[in-house]
Amino acid sequence: MNSQFTVAAKEEFARNAVAWLIAYAKAKGHTLVTHEVFNPQSKKKILIPVVCEEFEVRYVNTLKC
Repeated sequence: MNSQFTVAAKEEFARNAVAWLIAYAKAKGHTLVTHEVFNPQSKKKILIPVVCEEFEVRYVNTLKC
């Protein structure tokens, strides 16, 4: 998964709190709520649903609720 993303995408992901939110949800068994849509082909942005799928973290999309 990691090699598909651009360097800029990885740097942006590292700068924001999304990674911490995903880690917290994983550790506590919570579900993340996001506007982002699962797109495993994304290269320029690391999407929350893609990371959640990779690490088996539950998530819901607000547009599909």
